[in-house]
Amino acid sequence: MRCHKPEDICDQQRGEILNSLTSLDNAIKNADKLLGMAESSGMEVSQARLDEDQARDALTKARVTIHSFKKELIEQDVQAGLNIAAKNLQAGQAALAERDYRRKGLGVALVFILLTVGGLFLYVRQVESDTHIK
Repeated sequence: MRCHKPEDICDQQRGEILNSLTSLDNAIKNADKLLGMAESSGMEVSQARLDEDQARDALTKARVTIHSFKKELIEQDVQAGLNIAAKNLQAGQAALAERDYRRKGLGVALVFILLTVGGLFLYVRQVESDTHIK
């Protein structure tokens, strides 16, 4: 702040770079949260977890690139990380959708199993009552 005045071009770029880095960090955190939910539900998200490391690496690289004072290079790193984070977010959403589909299928199967057991129970009672009558 001793070298530049507030609102000069450097200060504006600093704000833009900070916003870019913050948006990448938030995207990584959102994807991580969703992947964590899917993972705790027993869904396979190991590839997305590996890709998540690449997104974090892109954030680290962008933070290091700040020292080059070249906004374009920083934006390249941020954009690469945002692309990976978006892909991971989609993987998490797909895993949660698959989890919900499996739960619904399990519920339907359970209903049919209970109906079959109930029918067998009634059939056995009917057969037993028929044999006691004769």
